Amino acid sequence: HGAVEVAENQSVRLPGKAGVEALGDEQRAIAAELTHGQVYPEELTRLVKFAGSPENVKVEVDGRLLGITPLTIRVPDGPHSYKLTAPGMAPVVGDLAMNSEYEEVGFELVPSRGGYPGFENPRQRGAKRGAHRGDGNTGPGGSAARPSAQDDDASTGWDLFQRARAAMAAGDLRYAINLLEKATKHGEGDERITGLSLLAECYSAVGMYSQAAETFEEIIEMVPNSTAAQNARYEVARLSMDRLGDLTRARAFFRSYLSSPLEGSLREEAHYSLCEINARQGAHRQALECFDDFLSSFPGAHHEPEAQLWRGALYQDIEGKWSAAERDLRAFIKARPKHPRVEEALYRLAIGSYRLGDSDAALGIIFEYLSKYPRGRYRLRVERLRAAITKSDAVD
Repeated sequence: HGAVEVAENQSVRLPGKAGVEALGDEQRAIAAELTHGQVYPEELTRLVKFAGSPENVKVEVDGRLLGITPLTIRVPDGPHSYKLTAPGMAPVVGDLAMNSEYEEVGFELVPSRGGYPGFENPRQRGAKRGAHRGDGNTGPGGSAARPSAQDDDASTGWDLFQRARAAMAAGDLRYAINLLEKATKHGEGDERITGLSLLAECYSAVGMYSQAAETFEEIIEMVPNSTAAQNARYEVARLSMDRLGDLTRARAFFRSYLSSPLEGSLREEAHYSLCEINARQGAHRQALECFDDFLSSFPGAHHEPEAQLWRGALYQDIEGKWSAAERDLRAFIKARPKHPRVEEALYRLAIGSYRLGDSDAALGIIFEYLSKYPRGRYRLRVERLRAAITKSDAVD
């Protein structure tokens, strides 16, 4: 409990359990009282809860920064003013009620004119004027800070797009989704396509992968020959492959992306992914042809080593080209020495050397494998191979 002096930029380790624990309402209320420099008797205070959109809005009461929303604080009796601020949003100010033991301050911040030139909703202007006068936010869901649901529905699509972008910038993706779902009903043409693209990205960011894929497909149906549709094809394929486990759907959309006359910056990724899907689904001959085409079309590509690994394995499994497989497998190990599949590549190299009649090389690779992976997934197979080589050498 003694005083400790810490120099600038010096770090210090404190005793006790590490980590930061979230504050509940009661702890937040106590913390708010302490920021005023005095703990007031409960009968001389009242609770106020700030909650609205976007989240993580800074709350100031009487000029003191008390925290970020959602926030419940205890304030002393008497008049108090508040101010709500967030990056890129117009601040909202107002007065707290004086005749309530518990008050909820609802709010909905809107983009500042500086952040979005030329945008201002007349209804929101009126709401902000009311907030500055302090006439209206006197209880749960007060209207001084939050426009009504009717105002939301009456807003133009472009108003909603601007507010959605501001919510995305503030990290409130759920609220952005709510706004974009409304905006895409009103928007037309390029505005609607832009809104659907943003909506799909928000869906994906919050884990709503099926909705994201369906929204991207809607873009494809609306403007099939556009750059937006080309990008959407790739996104549907990637979501289906990585998030939804639907490899058949992923294959179809990767093919659609690659067969489109439109150029796409992700053709290399799409081509490699299509090859990998063929291999994972057991279409080995098709996968081998695909990897051959990929390696000739994209020399030096980022996925070249992985493609060489796949082709080397397929050379062994379906064509018995042991020398060609060895070249690909060694190229993969050299380029990706710490890749998780190096273990598989070493095992396949040992098999290939044995099939080519080079027992010494096979035993050397086996020794390397067992040194690196004493409990590896191919350990039993490697040991059986070593036993077979040793027995064969003894017979000879």
